[in-house]
Amino acid sequence: AVIADLAGWAGDLIQFAGTFEEAFRNNKYPSCSESIITQLLGGGSYEAGNLGFGLSDLIQDIDAWLLYNSLKNNRIDIVFSTYYNSTTFKNRGEGFVNSRSQYGSMPGEVNDNDSNYDKLYKWAKAYLTKDLLTIEGLGASAVEAIITQKQATMPEIKENVARAFATKVNSML
Repeated sequence: AVIADLAGWAGDLIQFAGTFEEAFRNNKYPSCSESIITQLLGGGSYEAGNLGFGLSDLIQDIDAWLLYNSLKNNRIDIVFSTYYNSTTFKNRGEGFVNSRSQYGSMPGEVNDNDSNYDKLYKWAKAYLTKDLLTIEGLGASAVEAIITQKQATMPEIKENVARAFATKVNSML
């Protein structure tokens, strides 16, 4: 699950946090408030996509988690047809939380009885604040390079990006 997270939503989140911090330090944004970050993260604007985690990225990452389980036992054409012709994709946020929860939680502080918002926040915060290069033997050089180059250092940005991610996906529930 950790590798899948880092190859998808968590990797995009780390990239976004680092790119936003760089832009903030270069005075592109007046503050690094949660409200500004929430507008940008998973937003539909060119600017949001340019920061590394626009709306299309967010939807693709969530859809990947939702489609993954179905691909184990079905042909890809059936999986896609079934998914996009059902109402499942309209409830992406909840589906993502449920699907991601099935694969164990990182960090261990996430509990089954946590609200969806709390689960999303804790997952995001874990990836933004832990030493990712040591998590479960991660050694892939491509992922390592992204993390090393784009990891945010400001605690306020890490906190607000984690909250913004939880707010954005929770709004899709």
